[in-house]
Amino acid sequence: MLKSIYKHIGYSHLGSLALLVTSISFAVGSFFSKTIVKKNGFRFSLMFGASLFLCGYCASLMMSACDLGYPPKYCDNRVFVYSFNTILFALLGFGNSILWSAQGGYINSISSDSKRGRNFGIFNSFYKLSTILAGALPSIILYISSLQNYYITMVVIGLISVGLLYFVPEDNEEKSDVSESATLSPRSSMKTSFKKVVAASREEALRPWIYFMFLLGFTQVLTYGYLHTFVEISLPADTSRAELESHIAQMFIFYGLGEFSCPYLIGRSVDKYGSNNIASGITVLYLCLISLGFLDIIMKRYWIACLMAFVCGSGDSSIQTLMQTIISKQFGGRLEYFGANRIFSCIGATIGFSFMLLFDTISNLYILLLLTVYVLVVTYQVYKLNKTTLVQPVELRILE
Repeated sequence: MLKSIYKHIGYSHLGSLALLVTSISFAVGSFFSKTIVKKNGFRFSLMFGASLFLCGYCASLMMSACDLGYPPKYCDNRVFVYSFNTILFALLGFGNSILWSAQGGYINSISSDSKRGRNFGIFNSFYKLSTILAGALPSIILYISSLQNYYITMVVIGLISVGLLYFVPEDNEEKSDVSESATLSPRSSMKTSFKKVVAASREEALRPWIYFMFLLGFTQVLTYGYLHTFVEISLPADTSRAELESHIAQMFIFYGLGEFSCPYLIGRSVDKYGSNNIASGITVLYLCLISLGFLDIIMKRYWIACLMAFVCGSGDSSIQTLMQTIISKQFGGRLEYFGANRIFSCIGATIGFSFMLLFDTISNLYILLLLTVYVLVVTYQVYKLNKTTLVQPVELRILE
Protein backbone atom coordinates (compact mmCIF):
# COMPACT_ATOMS: atom_id res chain seq x y z
CA MET A 1 0.00 0.00 0.00
CA LEU A 2 2.90 2.36 0.78
CA LYS A 3 4.33 2.10 -2.71
CA SER A 4 0.92 2.73 -4.29
CA ILE A 5 0.23 5.81 -2.13
CA TYR A 6 3.64 7.38 -2.73
CA LYS A 7 3.30 6.76 -6.44
CA HIS A 8 -0.03 8.62 -6.55
CA ILE A 9 1.50 11.54 -4.64
CA GLY A 10 4.10 11.92 -7.38
CA TYR A 11 7.09 10.09 -5.90
CA SER A 12 7.06 6.91 -7.94
CA HIS A 13 10.31 5.47 -6.55
CA LEU A 14 10.10 6.74 -2.99
CA GLY A 15 7.91 3.87 -1.74
CA SER A 16 10.34 1.26 -3.07
CA LEU A 17 13.30 3.22 -1.68
CA ALA A 18 11.65 3.44 1.75
CA LEU A 19 11.09 -0.32 1.86
CA LEU A 20 14.66 -0.95 0.68
CA VAL A 21 16.16 1.32 3.35
CA THR A 22 14.00 -0.35 6.00
CA SER A 23 15.27 -3.81 4.99
CA ILE A 24 18.92 -2.72 4.98
CA SER A 25 18.75 -1.01 8.39
CA PHE A 26 16.80 -3.99 9.75
CA ALA A 27 19.58 -6.33 8.64
CA VAL A 28 22.38 -4.11 9.97
CA GLY A 29 20.60 -3.60 13.30
CA SER A 30 20.12 -7.36 13.71
CA PHE A 31 23.90 -7.76 14.06
CA PHE A 32 23.86 -5.63 17.22
CA SER A 33 20.36 -6.10 18.63
CA LYS A 34 21.53 -8.86 20.98
CA THR A 35 23.75 -6.46 22.91
CA ILE A 36 20.96 -3.89 23.26
CA VAL A 37 18.50 -6.49 24.52
CA LYS A 38 21.03 -8.06 26.91
CA LYS A 39 22.06 -4.72 28.41
CA ASN A 40 18.60 -3.20 28.76
CA GLY A 41 16.24 -6.14 29.24
CA PHE A 42 13.17 -7.18 27.31
CA ARG A 43 10.76 -4.45 28.46
CA PHE A 44 12.95 -1.48 27.51
CA SER A 45 13.99 -3.13 24.24
CA LEU A 46 10.40 -3.80 23.24
CA MET A 47 9.35 -0.23 24.06
CA PHE A 48 12.37 1.32 22.35
CA GLY A 49 11.95 -0.77 19.20
CA ALA A 50 8.23 -0.05 19.04
CA SER A 51 8.88 3.69 19.47
CA LEU A 52 11.20 3.74 16.47
CA PHE A 53 8.54 1.86 14.52
CA LEU A 54 6.43 5.03 14.68
CA CYS A 55 8.98 6.79 12.45
CA GLY A 56 7.44 5.14 9.40
CA TYR A 57 3.99 6.48 10.24
CA CYS A 58 5.44 9.97 10.82
CA ALA A 59 7.08 9.91 7.38
CA SER A 60 3.85 8.75 5.75
CA LEU A 61 1.92 11.43 7.67
CA MET A 62 4.13 14.12 6.17
CA MET A 63 3.64 12.66 2.69
CA SER A 64 -0.13 12.62 3.17
CA ALA A 65 0.09 16.33 4.05
CA CYS A 66 1.96 16.85 0.79
CA ASP A 67 -0.86 15.09 -1.01
CA LEU A 68 -3.25 17.71 0.37
CA GLY A 69 -1.02 20.51 -0.91
CA TYR A 70 0.85 21.66 2.19
CA PRO A 71 3.42 22.58 3.25
CA PRO A 72 4.73 23.33 -0.28
CA LYS A 73 7.99 24.72 1.11
CA TYR A 74 9.00 21.18 2.07
CA CYS A 75 6.97 19.02 -0.27
CA ASP A 76 8.34 20.66 -3.41
CA ASN A 77 11.91 20.10 -2.23
CA ARG A 78 12.60 16.58 -3.49
CA VAL A 79 16.01 16.43 -1.79
CA PHE A 80 14.38 17.13 1.57
CA VAL A 81 11.54 14.67 0.96
CA TYR A 82 13.87 11.83 -0.02
CA SER A 83 16.33 12.57 2.81
CA PHE A 84 13.57 12.88 5.43
CA ASN A 85 11.95 9.60 4.42
CA THR A 86 15.27 7.77 4.16
CA ILE A 87 16.28 8.76 7.71
CA LEU A 88 12.91 7.90 9.26
CA PHE A 89 12.59 4.55 7.50
CA ALA A 90 16.18 3.70 8.47
CA LEU A 91 15.19 4.31 12.11
CA LEU A 92 12.10 2.15 11.54
CA GLY A 93 14.24 -0.74 10.31
CA PHE A 94 16.69 -0.42 13.20
CA GLY A 95 13.81 -0.39 15.68
CA ASN A 96 12.41 -3.50 14.03
CA SER A 97 15.67 -5.37 14.61
CA ILE A 98 15.55 -4.63 18.34
CA LEU A 99 11.82 -5.32 18.61
CA TRP A 100 12.01 -8.74 16.96
CA SER A 101 15.12 -9.91 18.80
CA ALA A 102 13.50 -8.98 22.11
CA GLN A 103 10.21 -10.62 21.09
CA GLY A 104 11.87 -13.93 20.20
CA GLY A 105 14.04 -13.96 23.30
CA TYR A 106 11.18 -13.09 25.63
CA ILE A 107 8.80 -15.78 24.37
CA ASN A 108 11.62 -18.33 24.48
CA SER A 109 12.39 -17.37 28.09
CA ILE A 110 8.82 -17.95 29.30
CA SER A 111 8.20 -21.20 27.36
CA SER A 112 8.84 -24.80 28.27
CA ASP A 113 10.25 -27.03 25.54
CA SER A 114 6.94 -28.78 24.89
CA LYS A 115 5.07 -25.48 24.48
CA ARG A 116 7.47 -23.34 22.48
CA GLY A 117 5.69 -23.91 19.17
CA ARG A 118 2.32 -23.26 20.79
CA ASN A 119 3.47 -20.01 22.42
CA PHE A 120 5.10 -18.65 19.27
CA GLY A 121 1.95 -19.60 17.38
CA ILE A 122 -0.28 -17.77 19.87
CA PHE A 123 1.91 -14.67 19.69
CA ASN A 124 1.96 -14.63 15.90
CA SER A 125 -1.80 -15.15 15.72
CA PHE A 126 -2.45 -12.08 17.87
CA TYR A 127 0.29 -10.15 16.07
CA LYS A 128 -1.19 -10.99 12.69
CA LEU A 129 -4.62 -9.99 13.94
CA SER A 130 -3.31 -6.43 13.72
CA THR A 131 -2.91 -6.92 9.96
CA ILE A 132 -6.68 -7.39 9.68
CA LEU A 133 -7.23 -4.16 11.59
CA ALA A 134 -4.60 -2.45 9.44
CA GLY A 135 -6.64 -3.42 6.39
CA ALA A 136 -10.00 -2.51 7.91
CA LEU A 137 -8.98 0.89 9.30
CA PRO A 138 -7.98 2.51 5.99
CA SER A 139 -11.11 1.11 4.35
CA ILE A 140 -13.23 2.89 6.96
CA ILE A 141 -11.18 6.06 7.47
CA LEU A 142 -10.53 6.69 3.77
CA TYR A 143 -14.27 6.28 3.14
CA ILE A 144 -15.30 8.91 5.69
CA SER A 145 -12.16 11.07 5.90
CA SER A 146 -8.67 11.54 4.43
CA LEU A 147 -5.36 9.70 4.16
CA GLN A 148 -3.82 12.19 6.58
CA ASN A 149 -6.36 11.34 9.30
CA TYR A 150 -5.61 7.65 8.74
CA TYR A 151 -1.92 8.16 9.53
CA ILE A 152 -2.75 10.38 12.53
CA THR A 153 -4.92 7.54 13.83
CA MET A 154 -2.07 5.04 13.32
CA VAL A 155 0.38 7.27 15.22
CA VAL A 156 -2.05 7.48 18.16
CA ILE A 157 -2.56 3.69 18.15
CA GLY A 158 1.22 3.23 18.00
CA LEU A 159 1.77 5.46 21.03
CA ILE A 160 -0.84 3.52 23.01
CA SER A 161 0.89 0.25 22.03
CA VAL A 162 4.26 1.54 23.24
CA GLY A 163 2.67 2.47 26.55
CA LEU A 164 1.12 -0.99 26.95
CA LEU A 165 4.54 -2.61 26.52
CA TYR A 166 5.54 -1.04 29.83
CA PHE A 167 3.42 -3.72 31.51
CA VAL A 168 5.45 -6.60 30.01
CA PRO A 169 6.95 -8.48 33.00
CA GLU A 170 10.70 -8.07 33.07
CA ASP A 171 12.84 -11.22 32.99
CA ASN A 172 15.25 -10.51 35.80
CA GLU A 173 17.49 -13.44 34.89
CA GLU A 174 17.91 -12.09 31.36
CA LYS A 175 18.63 -8.54 32.46
CA SER A 176 21.00 -9.52 35.25
CA ASP A 177 22.95 -11.97 33.11
CA VAL A 178 26.59 -10.98 33.59
CA SER A 179 28.11 -12.06 30.34
CA GLU A 180 30.92 -10.84 28.20
CA SER A 181 28.61 -8.41 26.42
CA ALA A 182 27.52 -6.94 29.73
CA THR A 183 31.03 -6.24 31.11
CA LEU A 184 32.81 -4.89 28.02
CA SER A 185 32.69 -1.33 26.73
CA PRO A 186 29.81 -0.50 24.33
CA ARG A 187 32.14 -0.69 21.32
CA SER A 188 33.63 -4.04 22.37
CA SER A 189 30.21 -5.34 23.27
CA MET A 190 28.83 -4.45 19.83
CA LYS A 191 31.85 -6.10 18.21
CA THR A 192 31.29 -9.27 20.23
CA SER A 193 27.59 -9.28 19.32
CA PHE A 194 28.48 -8.91 15.64
CA LYS A 195 30.90 -11.86 15.78
CA LYS A 196 28.37 -14.09 17.51
CA VAL A 197 25.67 -13.36 14.95
CA VAL A 198 28.11 -14.06 12.10
CA ALA A 199 29.13 -17.34 13.79
CA ALA A 200 25.48 -18.29 14.22
CA SER A 201 24.85 -17.55 10.53
CA ARG A 202 27.60 -20.00 9.61
CA GLU A 203 26.24 -22.78 11.82
CA GLU A 204 25.92 -25.89 9.67
CA ALA A 205 22.64 -26.94 11.27
CA LEU A 206 21.12 -23.58 10.32
CA ARG A 207 22.05 -23.71 6.62
CA PRO A 208 19.04 -25.70 5.30
CA TRP A 209 16.70 -23.17 6.92
CA ILE A 210 18.40 -20.16 5.37
CA TYR A 211 16.40 -20.83 2.18
CA PHE A 212 13.20 -20.28 4.18
CA MET A 213 14.62 -17.08 5.68
CA PHE A 214 15.24 -15.74 2.17
CA LEU A 215 11.75 -16.84 1.14
CA LEU A 216 10.32 -14.85 4.03
CA GLY A 217 12.11 -11.77 2.70
CA PHE A 218 10.83 -12.37 -0.82
CA THR A 219 7.32 -12.73 0.60
CA GLN A 220 7.62 -9.26 2.13
CA VAL A 221 8.56 -7.90 -1.28
CA LEU A 222 5.58 -9.60 -2.90
CA THR A 223 3.27 -8.29 -0.16
CA TYR A 224 4.33 -4.67 -0.03
CA GLY A 225 5.64 -4.23 -3.53
CA TYR A 226 3.49 -6.25 -5.91
CA LEU A 227 0.35 -7.59 -4.23
CA HIS A 228 -1.54 -4.36 -4.90
CA THR A 229 -0.82 -4.69 -8.63
CA PHE A 230 -2.87 -7.89 -8.77
CA VAL A 231 -5.79 -5.83 -7.46
CA GLU A 232 -5.16 -3.11 -10.05
CA ILE A 233 -5.30 -5.50 -13.01
CA SER A 234 -8.51 -7.06 -11.70
CA LEU A 235 -10.41 -3.73 -11.59
CA PRO A 236 -11.81 -1.68 -14.50
CA ALA A 237 -9.41 0.81 -16.07
CA ASP A 238 -11.63 3.78 -15.08
CA THR A 239 -11.54 2.94 -11.35
CA SER A 240 -10.93 6.09 -9.30
CA ARG A 241 -7.95 6.45 -7.00
CA ALA A 242 -10.16 6.43 -3.89
CA GLU A 243 -11.89 3.21 -5.01
CA LEU A 244 -8.55 1.61 -5.84
CA GLU A 245 -7.08 2.43 -2.42
CA SER A 246 -10.23 1.12 -0.75
CA HIS A 247 -10.05 -2.16 -2.70
CA ILE A 248 -6.35 -2.53 -1.84
CA ALA A 249 -7.13 -1.97 1.86
CA GLN A 250 -9.92 -4.56 1.70
CA MET A 251 -7.53 -6.99 0.03
CA PHE A 252 -5.16 -6.59 2.98
CA ILE A 253 -7.98 -7.66 5.28
CA PHE A 254 -7.86 -11.03 3.52
CA TYR A 255 -4.06 -10.96 3.82
CA GLY A 256 -4.50 -10.39 7.56
CA LEU A 257 -6.99 -13.25 7.83
CA GLY A 258 -4.39 -15.52 6.24
CA GLU A 259 -1.73 -14.24 8.64
CA PHE A 260 -4.02 -14.83 11.61
CA SER A 261 -5.25 -18.29 10.65
CA CYS A 262 -1.99 -20.25 10.52
CA PRO A 263 0.51 -19.46 13.34
CA TYR A 264 -1.17 -21.40 16.16
CA LEU A 265 -1.77 -24.41 13.90
CA ILE A 266 1.83 -24.31 12.63
CA GLY A 267 3.28 -23.94 16.13
CA ARG A 268 1.32 -26.88 17.52
CA SER A 269 2.10 -28.97 14.43
CA VAL A 270 5.84 -28.36 14.80
CA ASP A 271 5.61 -29.48 18.43
CA LYS A 272 3.78 -32.64 17.38
CA TYR A 273 5.09 -33.60 13.92
CA GLY A 274 8.50 -31.93 13.67
CA SER A 275 9.82 -29.04 11.61
CA ASN A 276 10.70 -30.99 8.45
CA ASN A 277 7.16 -32.16 7.77
CA ILE A 278 5.72 -28.69 8.32
CA ALA A 279 8.34 -27.20 5.99
CA SER A 280 7.11 -29.52 3.24
CA GLY A 281 3.56 -28.30 3.74
CA ILE A 282 4.65 -24.66 3.53
CA THR A 283 6.28 -25.20 0.12
CA VAL A 284 2.97 -26.65 -1.13
CA LEU A 285 1.23 -23.53 0.19
CA TYR A 286 3.57 -21.31 -1.84
CA LEU A 287 2.95 -23.32 -4.99
CA CYS A 288 -0.77 -22.67 -4.45
CA LEU A 289 0.00 -18.95 -4.08
CA ILE A 290 1.85 -18.91 -7.40
CA SER A 291 -0.97 -20.78 -9.12
CA LEU A 292 -3.49 -18.20 -7.91
CA GLY A 293 -1.26 -15.44 -9.23
CA PHE A 294 -1.21 -16.94 -12.72
CA LEU A 295 -4.97 -17.45 -12.51
CA ASP A 296 -5.51 -13.77 -11.61
CA ILE A 297 -3.42 -12.66 -14.59
CA ILE A 298 -5.59 -14.75 -16.90
CA MET A 299 -9.05 -14.16 -15.41
CA LYS A 300 -8.56 -10.69 -13.83
CA ARG A 301 -10.98 -11.24 -10.94
CA TYR A 302 -10.82 -9.29 -7.70
CA TRP A 303 -11.85 -12.28 -5.60
CA ILE A 304 -8.84 -14.20 -6.92
CA ALA A 305 -6.54 -11.34 -5.85
CA CYS A 306 -8.13 -11.47 -2.38
CA LEU A 307 -7.70 -15.26 -2.19
CA MET A 308 -4.10 -14.83 -3.32
CA ALA A 309 -3.58 -12.30 -0.50
CA PHE A 310 -5.04 -14.80 2.00
CA VAL A 311 -2.62 -17.54 0.92
CA CYS A 312 0.29 -15.06 0.87
CA GLY A 313 -0.48 -14.04 4.44
CA SER A 314 -0.73 -17.69 5.46
CA GLY A 315 2.68 -18.42 3.96
CA ASP A 316 4.31 -15.41 5.60
CA SER A 317 3.03 -16.18 9.11
CA SER A 318 3.75 -19.90 8.69
CA ILE A 319 7.42 -19.31 7.89
CA GLN A 320 7.78 -16.82 10.74
CA THR A 321 6.29 -19.24 13.25
CA LEU A 322 8.29 -22.17 11.88
CA MET A 323 11.62 -20.33 12.08
CA GLN A 324 10.99 -18.90 15.55
CA THR A 325 10.04 -22.34 16.86
CA ILE A 326 13.06 -24.00 15.26
CA ILE A 327 15.41 -21.41 16.77
CA SER A 328 13.78 -21.83 20.18
CA LYS A 329 13.77 -25.64 20.10
CA GLN A 330 16.93 -26.55 18.21
CA PHE A 331 19.20 -23.59 18.94
CA GLY A 332 18.30 -22.85 22.55
CA GLY A 333 16.48 -19.60 21.75
CA ARG A 334 19.78 -17.73 21.59
CA LEU A 335 19.38 -14.12 20.52
CA GLU A 336 22.11 -14.32 17.88
CA TYR A 337 20.06 -16.95 16.02
CA PHE A 338 16.98 -14.75 16.08
CA GLY A 339 19.22 -12.00 14.72
CA ALA A 340 20.59 -14.28 11.98
CA ASN A 341 17.03 -15.21 11.01
CA ARG A 342 16.13 -11.56 10.50
CA ILE A 343 19.38 -10.78 8.71
CA PHE A 344 18.83 -13.40 6.02
CA SER A 345 15.15 -12.48 5.58
CA CYS A 346 16.17 -8.83 5.27
CA ILE A 347 18.83 -9.72 2.70
CA GLY A 348 16.11 -11.44 0.68
CA ALA A 349 13.87 -8.38 1.05
CA THR A 350 16.75 -6.06 0.11
CA ILE A 351 17.41 -8.04 -3.06
CA GLY A 352 13.72 -7.90 -3.93
CA PHE A 353 13.26 -4.18 -3.23
CA SER A 354 16.44 -3.38 -5.18
CA PHE A 355 14.94 -5.33 -8.05
CA MET A 356 11.79 -3.19 -7.73
CA LEU A 357 13.82 0.01 -8.05
CA LEU A 358 15.69 -1.23 -11.11
CA PHE A 359 12.66 -2.74 -12.86
CA ASP A 360 9.76 -0.62 -11.65
CA THR A 361 7.37 -1.61 -14.45
CA ILE A 362 8.12 -5.34 -14.63
CA SER A 363 5.15 -7.53 -15.46
CA ASN A 364 3.46 -9.61 -12.76
CA LEU A 365 4.03 -12.63 -14.97
CA TYR A 366 7.81 -12.35 -14.63
CA ILE A 367 7.53 -11.82 -10.87
CA LEU A 368 5.60 -15.07 -10.55
CA LEU A 369 8.06 -16.92 -12.77
CA LEU A 370 11.00 -15.77 -10.62
CA LEU A 371 9.15 -16.75 -7.46
CA THR A 372 8.32 -20.15 -8.97
CA VAL A 373 11.99 -20.87 -9.62
CA TYR A 374 12.98 -20.01 -6.07
CA VAL A 375 10.13 -21.97 -4.46
CA LEU A 376 11.20 -25.01 -6.47
CA VAL A 377 14.73 -24.55 -5.13
CA VAL A 378 13.35 -24.41 -1.57
CA THR A 379 11.21 -27.50 -2.26
CA TYR A 380 14.30 -29.39 -3.39
CA GLN A 381 16.18 -28.35 -0.24
CA VAL A 382 13.31 -29.58 1.93
CA TYR A 383 13.34 -32.87 0.02
CA LYS A 384 17.08 -33.24 0.73
CA LEU A 385 16.51 -32.38 4.37
CA ASN A 386 13.78 -34.98 4.74
CA LYS A 387 15.89 -37.55 2.92
CA THR A 388 19.11 -37.09 4.88
CA THR A 389 17.80 -36.31 8.37
CA LEU A 390 15.12 -37.43 10.72
CA VAL A 391 14.12 -34.86 13.32
CA GLN A 392 17.18 -35.06 15.49
CA PRO A 393 18.21 -32.82 18.38
CA VAL A 394 20.93 -30.41 17.45
CA GLU A 395 23.89 -30.33 19.76
CA LEU A 396 24.28 -26.74 20.89
CA ARG A 397 27.66 -25.22 20.46
CA ILE A 398 28.74 -22.32 22.63
CA LEU A 399 29.87 -19.58 20.27
CA GLU A 400 33.04 -17.86 21.24
